[in-house]
Amino acid sequence: MTQEPFYFVIFSALESDMEDSPQFWNNELGWGYLENATVFTERERWTLHLPTGDAEWVKLPKVPNDSI
Repeated sequence: MTQEPFYFVIFSALESDMEDSPQFWNNELGWGYLENATVFTERERWTLHLPTGDAEWVKLPKVPNDSI
C-alpha cells in the first residue's frame, strides 16, 4: 500500500495576532487567509526557509487537486 504524500502550509501566530485572524503564507501575496495559502510538498518543507521567526509548518489533512 502506498502512503499518500503530505502537504503543508506556513502559519504565523504573530501575524495572526496583528490581523485578528489566522494568517498563512502565500508566495505572491504574503500573509493572508488559509484559502489563499501556498501549499508546499514535504520535500519543500525540508528544503525551504520559513519567512519569519515565529512561522511554523502546518500539515494539511487533505489537499484539493488544484492547490498544488
